[in-house]
Amino acid sequence: MKRFKQSKAFPAGFNPQQLRCCQQLLADLPYPAQLHWNEREVFACFDGWWLTSEFFPVASFYDAAPQRAHYAARLRIHGRFGQNLPANWLFALNYGESKTVSLLKLIRVLHLLNHLGRNDVALPLRIDLDPRICHAFSDRIIDFTTALLAQLGLASQQVMFLLFINQPTSELGGRWCAVTANKAIWWGWAALAIASTTCRGCGGWSRTSSACRRASCAAP
Repeated sequence: MKRFKQSKAFPAGFNPQQLRCCQQLLADLPYPAQLHWNEREVFACFDGWWLTSEFFPVASFYDAAPQRAHYAARLRIHGRFGQNLPANWLFALNYGESKTVSLLKLIRVLHLLNHLGRNDVALPLRIDLDPRICHAFSDRIIDFTTALLAQLGLASQQVMFLLFINQPTSELGGRWCAVTANKAIWWGWAALAIASTTCRGCGGWSRTSSACRRASCAAP
């Protein structure tokens, strides 16, 4: 794909030194990964799949007029022939713990680098965590993320994490919040737990009720 053709020059807005440092971090992982870039973004290849970051501005309606409050990061997975795959595709492949943790670290690097290079960094970045998707390994990269934020010059207030929990994962969510609170990284690690319920039919979740919101689900 033309999009994933390596560019010789660094993309505008990105810090070459930061890119080199992150390359070294990823090279030292149990399952090494390498960053690539084109004229506008940084991307990566993991196990034959291309990974990119996408960002959505989130508005605040506390004031009279809506204002941008932060950016929400989304992982995008692309196949060799350009097909787009669900964000949980790689986690559904049942990698071992070491490989899954390496994947999580790569995604964290990818989101933070692209946020710094492409977005208005005056607004915080929000990264959503779902223990059911990433096999509850997000707490294994707390120290890695702390060091990464420091290396990229990002204050903890500039990154926040949204932790989705339901009944089966509520105990895990409580433990995760306690661990991150002990790191004393104020807002960035104060995970926001959103209670939800799980559909018995398809496993989809709803924030406010037991009624499934997936149109494809035939469960009552």
